[in-house]
Amino acid sequence: MFYSSGGFVFLVLLTRISGKQWDDPWITPTGKTSLNGDKLTFPESPELESGSDIAVLHYTDTEPPNILCESGAKNPCLYLYLYTEELQDGTIFLRTNTSFDFENSSLVFPDPGKPVKIALAGFTENNCNNAIKPCKSIYLKIENINDVKPKYITPPPSSVLMIPENTMNESMFVVEAEDTEFQDGILNISIKSSDADLPFAFKRIENLNKWSFGTTKELDFETVRSFILTVVLQDGPDRFGNVLTSAFDYTITIQVTDEGDRDPIWQLICQPKSIQENFEVGTEIFRVRAQDADAGIQNSIEYKIESVTNSKHDFIDYFELTVEGDIAVIKANKTMDRENELIQENYNFFFTLSASEVDSCVEHCTSPPLPCRMILENANDNGPIIAEKSYNTTVQENTLDFIFDIAIFDIDQSDNYFNQFRVEIVDENIANKFEINPAETEGNRTVRIRCNQEGYLDYETKESIKFMIRATDKNNDSLFSEAELEIFLTDENDNIPKFEEDVYELNVSEDLSSLVEDENGHYLGLILQATDQDKSDEFGTMSLVYSLQGEPNNVLIIEEPDQNGFPQGKLYATGKFDFETSPIISFQAIVKDNKGSVSNENKVDITLIIEDRNDELPSFETFPDDVMCVYENSPEFWPEGLDCDPEKIIFTGIDPDASASLIISINWDGSSATKNNIKVDDPNLYRDTFIIKQELRSKTVTATLGVSPTKFIDKETVDLLTLEIVVTDQKGENPELQQTSKVLVLNIEDVDDTKPVFTSRPDFTVNEEQEGQKLEITITDADQYVEKQYTFQLEEMNETPTGLFHLEEASVDSDVRYLLSDKPIDREDSRIVDLEGKLSYKITVKDKGNNENSQEITITVKDLNDCYPYFEPENYEMSVFENSSDGTVVGSVIGLDDDVTDEFNTKSLVYYINYPKNVPFTIDGKTGEIKVSLSQTQYLDREGEETYLLQIGAQDLNGDGQGLKAKQDAEVNVTILDVDDEPPRFINTGNYKNFEIDNTRISGSVLLNFEGEDPDKNPTFTFEIIEKDPDFPCRVEGTGLVLEKQLNEFMKSFIYTVQIKDNIGMNDTLSCNLTIYDLNDKTPEFSYPEEGEDIWINEDSEIGKPMIDFSGRPVKVNATDADVDPRYNKVTYGLLSESNWFKLDSETGIFTLNRNLSEYPFENPAEDDAIPLTVQAYDLGQTNTATKTITLRVQRDYPPKFGQLSYSFEVVENTELLIMLENATDKNNIEPPTDDWIPQEICYFIIGGNEKEIFSVGLKSNILSNNIEIDRDCGNDCARYNLIIAATNLCASPPDLDSLSAEEKLNVTLYIQDVNDVEPRFIDGTRTAGITGEDKNNDIIIRLQATDPDLEDNPGITGSGLNFGIGEIIIGPESIDLDISVPFILSANPNSNDVEIKLNFNPTTTMKGYFEFNITVTDKVGHSSVAEVKIVMIAPEHVCLFSFENSKLEIEAKEQNIVDIYERILPYIFNIDRITEPSLKAGMYSTGLAEVQSHFLNKTTIEPIDRNEVLVIYDRFQTTLQQSLHDINITLRLFEVEEEEEGTNLPVTMIVLIVSTILFGFMFSFLLIAYCIRTNILERKVKAMETAADVDTNKNTNEKIYLTALQENVPGSNEFAGEGANPIWQVAMESNDFEDEIRFDDNESQSSGDSILIGVEEDKDFRDYKDLDVDMDLYNVVNKRYKTIDDYQAPSSQSGVFTLSSGKLGGNPLYNSDDDEDL
Repeated sequence: MFYSSGGFVFLVLLTRISGKQWDDPWITPTGKTSLNGDKLTFPESPELESGSDIAVLHYTDTEPPNILCESGAKNPCLYLYLYTEELQDGTIFLRTNTSFDFENSSLVFPDPGKPVKIALAGFTENNCNNAIKPCKSIYLKIENINDVKPKYITPPPSSVLMIPENTMNESMFVVEAEDTEFQDGILNISIKSSDADLPFAFKRIENLNKWSFGTTKELDFETVRSFILTVVLQDGPDRFGNVLTSAFDYTITIQVTDEGDRDPIWQLICQPKSIQENFEVGTEIFRVRAQDADAGIQNSIEYKIESVTNSKHDFIDYFELTVEGDIAVIKANKTMDRENELIQENYNFFFTLSASEVDSCVEHCTSPPLPCRMILENANDNGPIIAEKSYNTTVQENTLDFIFDIAIFDIDQSDNYFNQFRVEIVDENIANKFEINPAETEGNRTVRIRCNQEGYLDYETKESIKFMIRATDKNNDSLFSEAELEIFLTDENDNIPKFEEDVYELNVSEDLSSLVEDENGHYLGLILQATDQDKSDEFGTMSLVYSLQGEPNNVLIIEEPDQNGFPQGKLYATGKFDFETSPIISFQAIVKDNKGSVSNENKVDITLIIEDRNDELPSFETFPDDVMCVYENSPEFWPEGLDCDPEKIIFTGIDPDASASLIISINWDGSSATKNNIKVDDPNLYRDTFIIKQELRSKTVTATLGVSPTKFIDKETVDLLTLEIVVTDQKGENPELQQTSKVLVLNIEDVDDTKPVFTSRPDFTVNEEQEGQKLEITITDADQYVEKQYTFQLEEMNETPTGLFHLEEASVDSDVRYLLSDKPIDREDSRIVDLEGKLSYKITVKDKGNNENSQEITITVKDLNDCYPYFEPENYEMSVFENSSDGTVVGSVIGLDDDVTDEFNTKSLVYYINYPKNVPFTIDGKTGEIKVSLSQTQYLDREGEETYLLQIGAQDLNGDGQGLKAKQDAEVNVTILDVDDEPPRFINTGNYKNFEIDNTRISGSVLLNFEGEDPDKNPTFTFEIIEKDPDFPCRVEGTGLVLEKQLNEFMKSFIYTVQIKDNIGMNDTLSCNLTIYDLNDKTPEFSYPEEGEDIWINEDSEIGKPMIDFSGRPVKVNATDADVDPRYNKVTYGLLSESNWFKLDSETGIFTLNRNLSEYPFENPAEDDAIPLTVQAYDLGQTNTATKTITLRVQRDYPPKFGQLSYSFEVVENTELLIMLENATDKNNIEPPTDDWIPQEICYFIIGGNEKEIFSVGLKSNILSNNIEIDRDCGNDCARYNLIIAATNLCASPPDLDSLSAEEKLNVTLYIQDVNDVEPRFIDGTRTAGITGEDKNNDIIIRLQATDPDLEDNPGITGSGLNFGIGEIIIGPESIDLDISVPFILSANPNSNDVEIKLNFNPTTTMKGYFEFNITVTDKVGHSSVAEVKIVMIAPEHVCLFSFENSKLEIEAKEQNIVDIYERILPYIFNIDRITEPSLKAGMYSTGLAEVQSHFLNKTTIEPIDRNEVLVIYDRFQTTLQQSLHDINITLRLFEVEEEEEGTNLPVTMIVLIVSTILFGFMFSFLLIAYCIRTNILERKVKAMETAADVDTNKNTNEKIYLTALQENVPGSNEFAGEGANPIWQVAMESNDFEDEIRFDDNESQSSGDSILIGVEEDKDFRDYKDLDVDMDLYNVVNKRYKTIDDYQAPSSQSGVFTLSSGKLGGNPLYNSDDDEDL
């Protein structure tokens, strides 16, 4: 292309007509040119420079073509020409004569539309228009190449970027660039850095040449503070791979700023410090210092003591913290005494310190806690203490090894040996009978006292031994303690227990009715009694235990004492037997003595004969399985046809028992019902609606379902009924259990049986005097599937019929009716008044099914004010006493109003005196009551005026002015009466003068009524108590004596005086007596022990004596009765449970023990200690009783136990371990029997998992620590430790593991975390290898394996392993062609710590020498080690080939084993070069399945060993080598020599030349071989001359002589010839005579001829040896390890296999060579 727009210029070519033409193809591109059809494209400069060929033209002509130039176009001839010098006729180059620039192509070919034409010779430009043959034309195109650099539009910023650490910003700035040459070209931008984990990156924006720059992860100021980044901008490659970078690279500088984001770290830490007790206040304990870990920001530090503890108590108030500069100083502000009870022998005080930043801090502002330890030291101020003042133990007589342990402790610590002491027996006569170990010890130890005199412990001579033991402080004899030890002897167990009967048989009914049931529900069958002739309770009859063998079902044996206390085995039946399955049950009872432990035993046969009972379950033989239908309601409502008659539902029950009597019933409790699939909650809606009709028969019963005659089911409430039908055996042993049930599902069908229901309200209200009343009545019917037809009937229910309402008729299917009234209603109508304004009617409705319902309706007639008031009577006569006071009531008038309601009737009337106005009376307006009303000067005086006539008026509506007034006033005539003066008096005093009540009367009750009388006419009087005893509990109300307060168990007699007084003060008095007596109505109440209070008793409490609790008080109960009568409040007691173990005094409530508590049958003897006792308290005649359950707690010695039984911790290796483990708890200390209980001591021991004694635990603190450094790198056994820690009250020695329960052991699992602290190493150390000519580039030469026990360097765990590097490579001084810059490369396996050394060149057979270098392995923290490597160039003569009868995979699997065997047996370094599959080659014999190509190196010089030398050594050790390989299942076949095979593809002339050369070579070789034979003969002669015997000239001449020459196997030598002369051997023989001394016992070698020199007898160099006298007897005794001449074989020229002892190739090569020479 020659112009910028991308068009083509045509090149037109011409051809001749006659015999001269263009070939096909006529043009082919060259070099970087491409041809596509008629378009020839070539690149611009510099890819194609001036003078470059762009195409080759092909034609048939003797003259070359020429280029035709179009007129008007720029002549292509200026830029192109044809060139033929280097080509044959008929071809020519099209070549450029200038360099082309794509950007200026228009200057070259301005007219792209015309082609360039080329014509053969003789044609002109005009000929191109010839119609006979068109010209050849070609379009030329210049191809643009990448030669313009990209440039930035928006470059990176030049200023320094400040970025805070811990931030993420994916778009800090944007960079934009362009490619001016290729507008759509994609540019790439990158950051030039060696850091593979750079935290910055460019991200392309929307496939444009625009990128945002940002962070890929958070920055850390403490790791890297600044970055200088070089930004590289590149374009994409063109077709020729040209890539250009921008004119210059930009540099981005980033500065990371710091933030407070790191915890303070401890710079000065505390070390464990020892300080003596009783130190002074202010003593300095520790100094620590922390520093802000941030590299830039440094915040102030604040220190704090978080805790100080010795694992028992907190001691933080004993210390204080002060700050001196940047140092925190911990000082004491209280002193400490090690004997302080708070310390409790925990002398390690653990401090936890913290440091916090007090200034601005983003996060992580507090340091990790710093642990510190202070050890409180002791002084020698305490002597040894024996744990107990006296000891006793019981052992069996003649015990061969009696041992007794005694705990002795000296609370002084081991410092200065203050806790050392010695132990001895005070009695010298006994001391020699026992030994104490250790006799001298220290601290808290258990010393062992052992009897060392056999026969001394003899029960027949002594029953006990008593002596004193003394422990004395080793440094101070005045500090000692003593204890008494008494040893009791016992007898041995040597008798077998025996049953009283030889065989037991028992007849038992299967329902156990023939046996007697006890309180536990068991049935006693047999009592087994056995005896043991041993006299001691331990082994005799008292020690017997009973058990069963054979595992009989429902049979249990229980041990109980007989009347003499001897144990007996009671055989109980715990459940019923089944005669049908097991009519006879046989088993054995076992009796053992010694409570069954290590015991003698005996057995007895027991047979139970089972008797049959009626106990089988009945079942249904027939039962409807489908859903059945029944009609609702009574059968009288059912439609005809009875399709759903329940009596069609039939059940049949059967029972296998012959005496069975079955009955079928409905279990309504197990039945249910639903309505619209919703459960019916009210069972009364369906219960008892059906019955079972049946005939009772023995084993079979048939029944049908019937309808209850009294209660029916209703479809409207239940549509599906599920019945539980039960068949029961009435004569079964347990009818309630001998029954079977099935479910019957009934679908309830609807009938017209539901009464219509009224939905209108039953009451109405109407106004009187209103015409045309109309009241609506409505109904509804729940029947869903019946025709609606209703008949209504109205019935008046009033006693006096009114006839006011009647029922309006309507359609029969209408559910609405109306009550009508045709005339006004008068509320004051007497009939309505009599009915109190309420009219009652009964409406009855009946549906088509004759279901009838009624509703009573009440119609209330509302009253109106239409009646006038009036008086009845209208005239009144009244009287009042003279001198009556103001307000005295005279009488009342009565007004009436016929209106019915209170608003208008009499209750609304208001009265007034209408006339006269000025009278001494007034009337109450509401009540009509007339009273005396006097002014200050008025009084009633009968003598002044005896009568008054008053006219009284009335008005309704409360007199509000709108009410109606009475039409006629009432007249009242008031008469003034005279007064009386007689006093009142008591009557019938016998009813109340002396009165008795019980003390159960309640407050407010009336006890009695007083009676009195007054002679005056119409007298009035009252009663009053005017004198009484203190606390008199009564008062007078009216005529009654009323109780003022509750009596509550009160009993007393009272005297009081009562007065009767009339209205004018005249009175009389009476003295009375009131007696209160007690009822026996109170129940005794227990006062001791209190609710929830337990009574602790000793397990060894004495039998038959009153029991005493741990506080020394009697074990008793106490109850009181609140009755005050002494006859009723006396309490007695009775024991309702455990009466066989305890006795209760009925009077005192004190308990007495009947049996030994150690035998009490606790359910869990190891844990249970509570015995509940039920006690009853009685009052007189046991009228009232109270029951209480008290708990006796038996005090026993419980072992300490752990709450949580296992813990796990992660521990970092090489660190000091201090773990405060959970402390065990002692039940005796948690629930002590008394308040002054002394807590039992708890000690801790490691009893498992500490075989290496790495760990220890605080004896009393349970603090776990390490004794030696913890190492994770010693294998999987060191990855985890499973420790078992025991808690015990016996602190002298560790307890036995098997004697502890699970709760007494704490399982602690320590997971050891690895740190990278071990150097990696190579497993193989120094390695050697060889390179042969067959090796190729990238072949693996050596594979090295490194190991590092640190987990961080294990690729299988962390995903990455060790790093490997290769050191300086040294080339051997005589090396040839090994000067290679990088001869080897390393390839590390990412999944293992293996590294492969690979070739980085292709070796040739001409290369010689070796390489030496080091391989370095480095772990992640910089630890490293080196392996030395030497790689030798192996020539073909050094290559050894072995064939095996094993597969290639088998050889590869055991490659290292094979190498080890070769190097162990052969004296060389053995290297395997390659393992291949077998191949058969011409002229070779091979039967192995795998071939191993290898080489051998000298162990000292590392030089390769010639194959022939190896063959010699191999042949000597072949048998041993094959046997050793056979031991690992490898079979070695042959040592092969592989000959090179050549092939050729050369021409015949060259082959002829090669054959000729071979013939000349063969002639030369023949002459050379002859020369070599002669040279070999001379070398043998020289060797014979140089061989000398190793003879010690200072020793006897008759000693054996060992020849160094005999120790070499020299191929081609006759050194061991049986006959003839051997020059090597013969010279040795001349040294001295030793024929009688050497005996090698070798077989004789057969002679190969008559000559004395085999094979060389005619050689002039050996002629002098012919006449030597050879001692052949001495020669023949050579040991087998030296070969005879026949053992040596010459190499075969036929097979390439060199066998030394196979026998295939015999003869002497030297002899043969001589023969050849003669020829």
